[in-house]
Amino acid sequence: MKSRTELIERAIERYIEDLKGSKVLVLREWTPTKAKAAVVKFLKNRPSAYVSDIIEALGMEPDLAFRTVDTLLREGAVDRAA
Repeated sequence: MKSRTELIERAIERYIEDLKGSKVLVLREWTPTKAKAAVVKFLKNRPSAYVSDIIEALGMEPDLAFRTVDTLLREGAVDRAA
């Protein structure tokens, strides 16, 4: 590279390109009860979904989403988790 400025410009261009494929996830506050109801409602419209789909669609913390799905599995409300 010819200059420090060129190095910085290229680094910024690469960084911007990397960000284009990124998603911003807005997390919401969920109580366990409301999370459970929201997941059941979500799955009624999508009989086949990944936990990551639930996290993204509902803005749910991953830990809460996995715990909620696990609870629903134990209760028999859903068939399996992916």
